[in-house]
Amino acid sequence: METYIAILDYFARLNLIKLRKFKGGEMLITLTVEAFDLVRYGGFHTQEELLKNNIEKLNLEIQSLSKELSPSFKDRMKEITELSCSILSALTLFK
Repeated sequence: METYIAILDYFARLNLIKLRKFKGGEMLITLTVEAFDLVRYGGFHTQEELLKNNIEKLNLEIQSLSKELSPSFKDRMKEITELSCSILSALTLFK
């Protein structure tokens, strides 16, 4: 029951539902327009794919930019590139 309530609270914070809690444990759950939009546009999976694609694009841009930088900035760009690769790798674990 605690997990169920935690999930409902999370959906309420995301504005996917309106949640009213009453004494005795009863709840009134109302779907919002945002919930319908989320489903219509592919849900959380599509958001995850979009994030992955944006990180991959960022990584490519950083690699391209690092070729144009002076040697003093290349180390810093390498760190940023490695960070973006780490984020992308971590995202693939959540599938």
